[in-house]
Amino acid sequence: MNNGELNRNQGNEKVKRVQKNALPKRKMIVQKVGGVDRPFLICVILLLCMGTLMVFSSSYPYAKENFGDSYRFAKMQVLFALVGLVVMSLITIFIDYHFIRKFTRIIFGVGIILLVLVLIVGSDAKGAVRWIQIGPISLQPSEIMKFAVVLLFADYADRYSQKLSQPDKIRENWQRIVGAIALLGLGVLCFFVVQNKVLGAIFLMLFIGVAAAFIIPMNIKETLPGLYYGVFPYVIVLVIIGVLMYLQPHLSGLIIIAGIIFCMMVIGGTKIGYLLCGIGAGVGGVLVLALSMSHSSGRLAVWKNPFDHLLEGGWQPAQSLYAIGSGGIFGVGFGNSRQKHLYLPEPQNDYIFSIWCEEMGFIGALFLIAVFIFFIYRGMVIGLRAPDKFSSMLVIGIIMHVGLQVILNIAVVTNTLPSTGISLPFFSYGGTSLIILLAEMGVVLSVSRMSQTEKT
Repeated sequence: MNNGELNRNQGNEKVKRVQKNALPKRKMIVQKVGGVDRPFLICVILLLCMGTLMVFSSSYPYAKENFGDSYRFAKMQVLFALVGLVVMSLITIFIDYHFIRKFTRIIFGVGIILLVLVLIVGSDAKGAVRWIQIGPISLQPSEIMKFAVVLLFADYADRYSQKLSQPDKIRENWQRIVGAIALLGLGVLCFFVVQNKVLGAIFLMLFIGVAAAFIIPMNIKETLPGLYYGVFPYVIVLVIIGVLMYLQPHLSGLIIIAGIIFCMMVIGGTKIGYLLCGIGAGVGGVLVLALSMSHSSGRLAVWKNPFDHLLEGGWQPAQSLYAIGSGGIFGVGFGNSRQKHLYLPEPQNDYIFSIWCEEMGFIGALFLIAVFIFFIYRGMVIGLRAPDKFSSMLVIGIIMHVGLQVILNIAVVTNTLPSTGISLPFFSYGGTSLIILLAEMGVVLSVSRMSQTEKT
């Protein structure tokens, strides 16, 4: 090799080294732990402060008359709020949501056990057994179950996301599918027709077992994976919870949990055809439940015209409408409600929104609704920015649960829906619901801390 060729080769190698060094380095996206989502945190604190003040304003006449202490409910709500804030802070700062995931089945199992205990040792209130009394503390297991259901199906959908996307072979197996649906229908019919509800529940379980035996020979995992993975687990859980809550009876809680499960199916990847069938079955089930339960069927007649049934259950919705109408545009002023002076029974509970409307007026009602809308929007943003599917479904499920409960409560208070005993999140008096709600907010904020990324 002569000197010219040697110089050319050295020059080419030098050019290659320069070009290699000139290439931009590929940036990697790295997840980092940052601060919480401040707009969401401010919104939670604002709702909590407004709710606590409203519990005081709405409850002091009732508390004075029945307990001789005007501040009874206000003091207890402040205590619940402080405990809830401590729990929320501890979860937000110290507990990774992956750690909570490890206890998914334990939390769900505890919820089921508590629902069973309600039927055995629960305390009765207004014809319904929904609470477990532990000394001075009243525990409502349905509140725990709402979070347990969200956690359970967030974990489930993340684990089986690939199975949920596989196509179904419906045409080849339509006869067995129709037969199983018919058996399930007979089971539901027996459940409502049989006078003894425990016996009806046994019949329902038997028909479900027969329907399952009818389906199993199809090798349903392979032929109908969308149905097997995207419907059956949700339906089984709903049936178990539904039977336990029906026996209490707790129709309002059952409606909310059914709504949560449906939302988890939507965001979990269940096929649209099954979702449409679920909507039809859900509407029919609610109507049958409402007409078959003496605790709820009377409320339908009251709902049509509460002013004609004041002594049969229409007093509370009628007084709620009076309160809302009395507020006008700007309200009568904080603390100046007239309907809370023993006209509206227990105004610090489910109908607290009507007292808010009376004191704050139409403008105040719009403001509160706007705050809840921003709460839902910001929670959805956190969910969509979450680092993985589990955390995304967990956050969106929690936010949907709160949003659904807000919508139903306002609908009940304005008599758009029959009275069903649905509380208003952050506002209605109650220890179990408020502490668990703030714990859920801690989970959302914990996910928001892990949702920040940077390029390196």
